[in-house]
Amino acid sequence: TGNILIEIGFNGKTSALLATTANLWVLLNEKEIIYIKPTRIKDCIIETKPKFKRFTAKGDSAEKDCYLIKKEVLLDYALKVVER
Repeated sequence: TGNILIEIGFNGKTSALLATTANLWVLLNEKEIIYIKPTRIKDCIIETKPKFKRFTAKGDSAEKDCYLIKKEVLLDYALKVVER
């Protein structure tokens, strides 16, 4: 789809981006390894206002809240991108 899904909540509780204590996230896709700080992902969400989605994913027992961020947009916030 050209999007990267960033989860912020699960089953009515904060999770993933809003719960992390990590200083760095590593996101993988079929072509790249993306190194990005969670604070920069938050900046991206605030500045670009990506599409918000709430759904129950296959294998999940409850709904998740997430943002679908265009990969090209998120890459502008990354520290480093390595081709796979």
